[in-house]
Amino acid sequence: MSTQNNNNLILCEKIIKELKALQSESGTDFLSEILDVFTKSSKQRIDQLTIYSESKNIVGFKFELHALKSSALTIGASKLSEYCQKYEKDPELETKLDNVLLQIKYEMNNVLNAIKRLNIHY
Repeated sequence: MSTQNNNNLILCEKIIKELKALQSESGTDFLSEILDVFTKSSKQRIDQLTIYSESKNIVGFKFELHALKSSALTIGASKLSEYCQKYEKDPELETKLDNVLLQIKYEMNNVLNAIKRLNIHY
């Protein structure tokens, strides 16, 4: 599978194109800005998820999943968003916090690598 196809599985090509179109219309580097904000905030969210997982704070963990879900959807990271939504609503979340955290970290790493492969400087 080519890198471009792999990126399309991780980041929705349609949403990236829409964000690029906004960039063209506004004259600012909108896509780079939004990806930069996502990258920085998602790292903070992962840190918070880790803290909440270690302290077994289910309410905080769900809050961070919800926020990450929305951010991921904004940039077209559909799979990450779907995982967040799935686990946010999981009634047995408390019993699998460590595994959920690993899954979210794994998918986040995929998203961040896909962003890097877009060759966008920010």
